[in-house]
Amino acid sequence: MRAAILLLGLAFALPAGAETYLEPNVRDVDGTPGWVHVDPIQMPLRIAIGRPTVAAMGEGTRGTREAAIRGFRRWEEALRDRAPWFVLEFVEKDPEAAVQVVWRERKSAGGDAAGRAGFGWRREPGWVRVHGEVRLAVQPGYPAKRRLRPDEVERLAAHVLGLGHCLDCDSAMNYSWQSRERDFVSPLDVETFLALMEKPNATRVDGQPLRADRSER
Repeated sequence: MRAAILLLGLAFALPAGAETYLEPNVRDVDGTPGWVHVDPIQMPLRIAIGRPTVAAMGEGTRGTREAAIRGFRRWEEALRDRAPWFVLEFVEKDPEAAVQVVWRERKSAGGDAAGRAGFGWRREPGWVRVHGEVRLAVQPGYPAKRRLRPDEVERLAAHVLGLGHCLDCDSAMNYSWQSRERDFVSPLDVETFLALMEKPNATRVDGQPLRADRSER
């Protein structure tokens, strides 16, 4: 899900001197790239997240859930001064919530990834509703057998509920999300988020509206 959150973009290297790592985050039915993102009208963005069946290392299932929530809230905290309208709301279960968090084993979370997100959108009168699913795995399958630490769950959540990947950014969206040296959500992430919000919603790079809605549920 990549839209102001939940934006799965292609991975790429940050060009020298670039102020953001923003790239189109969707493709239309004919393959033309485009943009989709959440809007203030969708706030608070409700996230349904229950407890995992496997707890983080040295933590219970409740604490593991709270670690993931802290990771998601890193975006809210980082955006507070520049986009105070971006507000998250967490519940344990709500089938109508915009974001559904599913806890999985790593091998079923998608390839060798510990987390994965998919998103969809549909047009409402006067705006675009973005929704999707986030998958998190506390216990990687292979090659590592250990469970993630709570701080790793937190960083993973911040990484998955984010923008497109950037290979060489000091960013939550670098593939090395588990590195303690990297910021949770950096100023570069904030600038990229704001650049996305300036794009006309549900439009293609050629300025035309996306031709069809998409559902990931």
